[in-house]
Amino acid sequence: MTFIGRSLNKRLLTRSTQAAFVVAIHWLAASVQAQDWPQWRGANRDGVLAVAMSADGRTLATASAGWTARLWDIVTRKERAVLRGYHGGVRCVAFSADGKTLATCSGDETIKLWDVATTTERVTLVGHRSGICSIAFSPDGRTLASAGMDDAVRLWDLTEAPSD
Repeated sequence: MTFIGRSLNKRLLTRSTQAAFVVAIHWLAASVQAQDWPQWRGANRDGVLAVAMSADGRTLATASAGWTARLWDIVTRKERAVLRGYHGGVRCVAFSADGKTLATCSGDETIKLWDVATTTERVTLVGHRSGICSIAFSPDGRTLASAGMDDAVRLWDLTEAPSD
């Protein structure tokens, strides 16, 4: 499987493949032709399931079948943090529009919200009865939508989310 992500400024495109355990970043030129960056082999040894790019195009988040998410500095191509605490593969990642919060979803039926600057977990959201496969922030960052294998779509009011 191949997963595609694009930065909000539409200048960078990310591509990950589960089979090859590879993340590739493409710079989108004005002509909309992609220029390959070196592939980050071994980015997640258990396969990259999803990618997301921060709005400023400086941070890449990857989701791994190996129960972790990772933050990468795109400029230096170095790993910034490994986000742990899951009991199942991490299936999706999404940045809030302001880039301050990263949401991750997992096969363990949880969503975690992370402070991107400090890489600390803010809160774990629980409510799905099966693994979660998709998440998205509203443009104002006040609501998070999630879809699960339990056939449920949930809207989370993040203005009322408790902090751990």
